[in-house]
Amino acid sequence: MAGTGKTDAVHGASFCASLGQLNESGMRRLKSAGVRRYHHNLETSECFYPRLCTTQRWGDRRATVERARDAGFEICCGGLFGVGETWRDRHDFALVLQDIGVDCVPINFLSPIPGTPLGGRQRLPVEEALRIIAMFRILLPRVSLRICGGRPSTLGSRQDALFRAGADALMTGNYLTTSGVDLESDLAMLRRLRLSPSRPHPASAQYS
Repeated sequence: MAGTGKTDAVHGASFCASLGQLNESGMRRLKSAGVRRYHHNLETSECFYPRLCTTQRWGDRRATVERARDAGFEICCGGLFGVGETWRDRHDFALVLQDIGVDCVPINFLSPIPGTPLGGRQRLPVEEALRIIAMFRILLPRVSLRICGGRPSTLGSRQDALFRAGADALMTGNYLTTSGVDLESDLAMLRRLRLSPSRPHPASAQYS
């Protein structure tokens, strides 16, 4: 994920860690090692979460995010959309992120894969996906709103509309289980839109 942060003297990079439910001791050790941002998604609203996941509790996930915030990390926390949640769920989810005070919100759209529990769901219509982005921008005006998984399959030929909807960042390359968009294609899209990728401050570098 692109971003800015404290430069590591050895590697010339800033690091965003995604290491699950660390305890306070682990958070302190990670912070002292030079990591600046911690990533841990809440995925959806507290009300809808049990229909999406039964192996972890939503409250435990929130507690992890709050431990990271209290340890002094920048917070990257977002979720997955198009899994059957309502607009009320989306609204409540955004308000929780607002209450926690996150810095970056990755938005992922479901890419239904046959044979998986959600494989039979329909992809979100493009207009609905763009409305989700717009709603999060309105409710979270100061966060970095990053469009990640499901971007090419959900937005298709209208990927450029994500910026007009309110996003200010995207993840380029492939995702965990699905293909994404290669860097050169994303850079070409930015050029067509007369946009420029943000450049790190001279004392900073991209997150790894």
